[in-house]
Amino acid sequence: MKLIWQLLRQHVSVLQLAGFLVTNLVGVAIVLTAVQLYRDVTPALQVPDSFLDNDFIILTKEVEGAGIGKTSFTQTELAELAEQPFTEALGEFTPARYSVMGGISLAGIGMRTYLFFESVPDRFLDVRSDEWGFEEGSEFVPIILPRNYLNLYNFGFASTRGLPQVSEDLVRGITLDLDLSGRGQFRNLKGRVVAFSNRLNTILVPEEFIRWSNRRFADKPAVDPSRIILEVRNAADDRLHEYLALHRYQIEGGAGDEGRASYFLRMATGVVVGV
Repeated sequence: MKLIWQLLRQHVSVLQLAGFLVTNLVGVAIVLTAVQLYRDVTPALQVPDSFLDNDFIILTKEVEGAGIGKTSFTQTELAELAEQPFTEALGEFTPARYSVMGGISLAGIGMRTYLFFESVPDRFLDVRSDEWGFEEGSEFVPIILPRNYLNLYNFGFASTRGLPQVSEDLVRGITLDLDLSGRGQFRNLKGRVVAFSNRLNTILVPEEFIRWSNRRFADKPAVDPSRIILEVRNAADDRLHEYLALHRYQIEGGAGDEGRASYFLRMATGVVVGV
């Protein structure tokens, strides 16, 4: 050890050794920080709606005055939007064009109300369920509810009315009686909530079910979609916001601000991991 020190003293000064020591300490700190960041970020990467995934935004047209006018997207507008450089994928909300009644029975008390169903392509869903899907002839319809519907009931309606609050597991265990009617036909099916979505603010059913039920019960003609969902690489892209402002398209909810936050977070993560 003494011989090694003598050899180092001949070729390296004390200041150089001190500099090497400080540099190595800084390097080790950076490496350990990157490792810790990787451990912290890994769980977020494994969820279906990871912040490092592409951004999803829902677009509508502005409703003016008394709402009289065309607020749907034409096929020309959809094709033009799909070709934009910021667009990764485009999906349409497809509504059920017939009457839907839903009912439940709890403790001998029955409740019924009108419902509305929509579908989007599966790639735009932020949740996964083994029960998701539908085949013609099946008596079961899986449903995805917005999580904010449940939150509105629990923390808005139930808490002010003295009603019991319900958990997601309880809602998943409730079977719905669904009555579909249109074009002189009627069908009773069973439905159940299989997941809750943070991204999509509508009552979702599988695309296969919407296509089958519209063919059989639809008593209204098909129309162009009034809502669409875009998958974009960067929701903070100036080209995206300039395009939306030019065509007077509106972003539903706060997806634009959330997209900017996730974009800067991705940049920060990339810089630290890169170093």
